[in-house]
Amino acid sequence: MNRVQRIAWFNIVVLALCIVVSCFTVAWLASRKGFPFALHGFGMLGLCVLHLPGPLLFRQKRPGGRVAFDERDAQIAQRASSCRDTVSVAVLLLFFLCAWLLLGLRGSVPVVALGVLLAAAYVLSTLAESATTLILYARGIADAE
Repeated sequence: MNRVQRIAWFNIVVLALCIVVSCFTVAWLASRKGFPFALHGFGMLGLCVLHLPGPLLFRQKRPGGRVAFDERDAQIAQRASSCRDTVSVAVLLLFFLCAWLLLGLRGSVPVVALGVLLAAAYVLSTLAESATTLILYARGIADAE
């Protein structure tokens, strides 16, 4: 397993744990304080930034005569980043379309919903990038070219 795959697995594990912790926090706060207060549990999604030091944790060792990052790796990284961009645009468009359909032209979107939207778009796009990276490496050289 190379460095990019380790970073992708690290991202998936950290983001999945943050989503689970956030959902449990919302459920716990809903049972204790009621539902409007329970939305503060989404603040636990702030733990998702723990995936950012992933590249620092998995530093590239100097290979002895081996290629560390070749054309195939660059193509996989390019496809994964295009998948990330596609997912983030799709999430934003879906949210705006749903807000327009539900609230109409005169409705207003709460500020809390905008924060949740940005967090959801970020988390889903990072998960999509990591999953795409792992899927393309699992397929092998034939499908990546």
